[in-house]
Amino acid sequence: MASSIRYIFAQVNENLTENAANNTGKTPSTPEGMAVAYGSLVVMAMLPIFFGSYRSVIYHKEKKPEKMTKKDAAIFPIMASCALFALYIVFKLFSKEYINLLLTGYFFFLGVLSLTHLLSPVIGKLVPAAIPNIPFHVTFKQGEGEAAQYLIDYRFTTYDVVSLAACLLVGACKCCGIVTP
Repeated sequence: MASSIRYIFAQVNENLTENAANNTGKTPSTPEGMAVAYGSLVVMAMLPIFFGSYRSVIYHKEKKPEKMTKKDAAIFPIMASCALFALYIVFKLFSKEYINLLLTGYFFFLGVLSLTHLLSPVIGKLVPAAIPNIPFHVTFKQGEGEAAQYLIDYRFTTYDVVSLAACLLVGACKCCGIVTP
């Protein structure tokens, strides 16, 4: 009886050890899995390029495209070199943690604004009628009269503010690690 209990415990221990080793090991890739992964990468890379090019052609047919002058072409390498040198200086002066924090904040901001823009019509239909849809208009202009240039001319509603709040909540939960992909 004692030997059979020892045998059962030995078998359970061996099975647990084997399962733990199987779970922590890397799953070998198959040709089919690699084909799906690389195929989806190619498709995800090509579709935005195709649709962006198509929309660009339509836009340029409707509007006269801008032309690059000789002065613009001559100053472009200088400006690009200055930008790259400034980026090099920033990476040398600041630590990796600060740069990662800056990039995280940048992508958080862009992600929240993109999600707000996409979900605003959907959330507008879900907002109860108790919240009125009040339009707002923010303008920021330089100069007076006919010579005035509008730097910011943005229109939004209270439903857009509700959408922004919901998207900020989703973004904050994602940044804090409450929601994982």
